[in-house]
Amino acid sequence: MACGESTRDSGSPVEIRSAAAYADVPVAALVPDAPLCADPLVCLPPTQPLAAVHSTGDVLTLVLSGRRAEVVRVPAGADAAVPVGREGSGPGEYRMPGLLDFTGDGEGLVFDIMARRVLRYGPEGTSRATSVVVLPAAPHPAFGFVQGELRVLGADNPPTPGDSMPVIVFALDSASLEPRRLQTLGFRLPTFPIGEFRSAPRLLAPGDFFVLRDDSTVVFANGATLGVDIYAPSGALRRRIGFTVEARAARAEDVAEEATRRVRGIPDPQARAAIAAELRENAAPRMPVLTGLVAMGDGELWLRGTPTPDGLEVEWLVLAADGEPLRRVRTGAEDAILGKHGARYLVARAEVEGSRFWWTTLR
Repeated sequence: MACGESTRDSGSPVEIRSAAAYADVPVAALVPDAPLCADPLVCLPPTQPLAAVHSTGDVLTLVLSGRRAEVVRVPAGADAAVPVGREGSGPGEYRMPGLLDFTGDGEGLVFDIMARRVLRYGPEGTSRATSVVVLPAAPHPAFGFVQGELRVLGADNPPTPGDSMPVIVFALDSASLEPRRLQTLGFRLPTFPIGEFRSAPRLLAPGDFFVLRDDSTVVFANGATLGVDIYAPSGALRRRIGFTVEARAARAEDVAEEATRRVRGIPDPQARAAIAAELRENAAPRMPVLTGLVAMGDGELWLRGTPTPDGLEVEWLVLAADGEPLRRVRTGAEDAILGKHGARYLVARAEVEGSRFWWTTLR
């Protein structure tokens, strides 16, 4: 993302700021406040945890049950979790939950990424409706629920580096038993020259990130800088916010650790070793500046930076909806920030015996 400026809805400019301005933002930490629920066996997230937080404080999340991942609901203040649906291919059943959220009235929404279905559940965990979803034919889809509707973004890589990227956005009514396409629109996000990363992604190369905010705006970021572009549903660029930060050189330890993480799920040891060796050989020379993006329900944007050289911590830049920098937050490199309720943040926090869901507060 190149330095520059756009305009807010009010017309005043918002600039991508310098690394010096980033260094002046105060630093905070997320401190454990209380576990999500009393039973650690229930509140054990899988390797890639998912969770959604309702305005009441209820949490819809994915937990491990034996070798299976199941959806549960943890009511605010409760010690026990309520099972939500079950594994299967019938009505109200899911095969691979890939996105969780709530409707405004508190019903749980589960997007089954394998079966391409949206499932709706009451507070007691029983099925209310199932909709079939047709995904866009795009290599990098992103999903989000906005006021109970499933929004899907699909982006195709441009033919040449630095060209604009066509993005298709459409919405489906998740409350309907039959899918009903609400809108289809296409717009082009500008992308920036990052050499061969665009045509041949490599280990440690900057990636593209999409999120959908509650106000239907699309947030796009490229890992080449610590900043984001915010687009209206029509595709118009509303503002460009963030900071320019110098990317650091990738060390051999960085490359080896990331290669090991990428091939962790490959069962064949020979294939795992061969793919890891190829990734290490073709690794990018520099670490991406931005490695994650989370949109909180109150408008905050959390931008995850590069882990520290020792691999133990990572720093997040927190921006207000209008681009004002609020704080930097340091967390463990393996911590996943999942949502917010009041002054508390839900984190899947890495511990010696495995990850746990924790409510945390800023200090």
